Amino acid sequence: MTGKNTYLSISEFNDKSQFDSSNLECTIDGIFFRKSDALNASNITSILSICKKYNNFDIDTLIVKNNDKLTIWIEEKAKKNNIKSVELKEKQTTPTSAQPQVNMNDLPTKTITRRYRGQVYEETVLDWLAVEKISEENKPRRKYRGQYID
Repeated sequence: MTGKNTYLSISEFNDKSQFDSSNLECTIDGIFFRKSDALNASNITSILSICKKYNNFDIDTLIVKNNDKLTIWIEEKAKKNNIKSVELKEKQTTPTSAQPQVNMNDLPTKTITRRYRGQVYEETVLDWLAVEKISEENKPRRKYRGQYID
């Protein structure tokens, strides 16, 4: 058995649904949905492929059209079974390590020139030597049997 797609306009969606306090979850006809991606209407093929993946696992999807955006809402089976998905989400979102998150735009890059079959082109790549220096700056020193092992 496969899931199904439901298409609604924003006005129909607001009339039929009951939202929770965060506006990220709603109930329509006794079915719980959580908000997922919001993409441009021009990306309809990617939206339908996302919905198809969920439908293969017998999970219903809801597509809401708002001007030029399409928002995907995904059925929550856990709510039907009275499992507290909020607690599971909190456990998943808590970081497991104390390492700071590095923004990809802040990483050092360098431009290199490559040649291939007579064509010359420039490519921007990460500068791994500079990245290693960044990670070593805040690294605490460790000892093993009285000796530093850095």
